[in-house]
Amino acid sequence: MNSVKFWILFGVIGTLVFSSCDDDGFDFNIAECKPEEFLDNWSMEVIQPNIASNFLPQLNNADFTTTSVGYAVGELGTLIRISGDGAVWEVQLTGQETDALTVQALLSVDFFAEDQGFAGGSDILPQFSEERDSGAVFLSTVDAGMTWERRYVDEVRRFMDLEFYNPLLGLALVLPESAGSNSDYSIARTEDGGETWAIEDLPEEFGFPRFQRASNRIFIPMNRRFRFSDDRGETWTERTTPVNTIEVFYFATPEVGFVVGETTAFRTTDGGQNWEEMPLPVEGGGGIMHFVDENQGFFLRSVISQEPETGINYLSGVQTLETQDGGATWTVVAEESGCLVNGEVTFPSSVIGYVVNPNAIYRFVKQ
Repeated sequence: MNSVKFWILFGVIGTLVFSSCDDDGFDFNIAECKPEEFLDNWSMEVIQPNIASNFLPQLNNADFTTTSVGYAVGELGTLIRISGDGAVWEVQLTGQETDALTVQALLSVDFFAEDQGFAGGSDILPQFSEERDSGAVFLSTVDAGMTWERRYVDEVRRFMDLEFYNPLLGLALVLPESAGSNSDYSIARTEDGGETWAIEDLPEEFGFPRFQRASNRIFIPMNRRFRFSDDRGETWTERTTPVNTIEVFYFATPEVGFVVGETTAFRTTDGGQNWEEMPLPVEGGGGIMHFVDENQGFFLRSVISQEPETGINYLSGVQTLETQDGGATWTVVAEESGCLVNGEVTFPSSVIGYVVNPNAIYRFVKQ
């Protein structure tokens, strides 16, 4: 299975909001979205959660354990179980309660089975917080989130992403206690369910750490380079891409992959040893790429505009493109759709995927 969990605006630098804002903040105009015009070979359903969006803080990560059930985590110790194909939201944890399990921002969540999973946080908190400088919180559950066990990891400041293979063996992208900057990430590996971690520095600083999996191979995209492992993180191979800054990184199979830079896009068929340029319009702010197989895929390119008075960048639209020949050619389906697809991306299967944010869930199904 090709597992993808990342933020749509992977490569955007600087201040960004997702749409025009009023005095209350985020203004989501769902009427401007016409799902039937979004993609030709996929249906997209826009689902608004059964919880008022103003109750929910920013969401930082999401993971669907099946094609209909998933979890999302966010600021202030928030953890949500999502079911009913995205329609039913249940808040399992929140730092707004007096007896909250944690008030740390939860940055990552991963379920390797329907009832067993992990979540990781950040100990970078206001000075008055009791959890400040305690180490990043690390949570585990064996009953689908009904109860959670908590521990703190002294040597980790932030758990940016998690990927577990079983109850004991897992990987994490972390900001370690020893980091020289907030972009100095490391790879961590545990063989005892998170009790102890072996931490290894990564060779370059980069903006937004996320794993990506294609079959049994796991990838770590960085700034220009990437690493991959075929043995669950025991050993790693490092390769270089042709772009100066990776905006979008996606592998459809362990060998066939794509990388999008600031002005160019490339494709590899040998795991990144060689790259060929693709005729893909990429100017903008990154986007979402997904392939069903080596040939059929889509790219949702973020269209970024700037408020002339404030200079603030915002997501003004999404250009949608599809390919049927592995990226050799691309067809524009919608030049600038009003469906402002943004949020945490998770595809539990090659033909069903979700983009999750506090205002809506976008559910994609291959036709």
